[in-house]
Amino acid sequence: MHVDSERWATLKGRAREELQALLLIAGYLAAFLCALTLYRDLTAGGPGLRSFRYGYNLLEALLLAKVILLGKALHVGKRLPSGVLIVRVLALTLVYGVLVLAFNALEHILESVLRGESVRTALEALLGKGRNEILVRTLVILVAFIPIFSLSELGRVLGAEKVGALFFRRAAQ
Repeated sequence: MHVDSERWATLKGRAREELQALLLIAGYLAAFLCALTLYRDLTAGGPGLRSFRYGYNLLEALLLAKVILLGKALHVGKRLPSGVLIVRVLALTLVYGVLVLAFNALEHILESVLRGESVRTALEALLGKGRNEILVRTLVILVAFIPIFSLSELGRVLGAEKVGALFFRRAAQ
């Protein structure tokens, strides 16, 4: 029984850490994506703020955060060289950017198939007018990933607890 309670406590702690990481990453990405949408809404002079787009940004932020955490769980980027930190951060950013690009392409194809279109039609649309939007969105996400992987790598090098304390605890006077 003691082993089961230890195992439960370990699983509970891991789940709490995963949820905290998910919320932190998703919160940052949501703020980033919503800020871009607000910029576009205010500068385009269109119909005004579109709340649907902000809701979509929140959902996209959660999905992107989950992709990052899934990639970490699958040890994506583990074999990248661990030399100069900025090189590793940029390499991780590119690797996860490709992962997100693949997920975006898959999402686009699934949307089309669910609308009754063939996979071929979906691919043609993706390689046509949808390609530029997906590439630009991936570029934006790449830029957003740099701080995420910078903090992640600092945590790997210095220790996650130390980096967390630097950011989220009051400094001693």
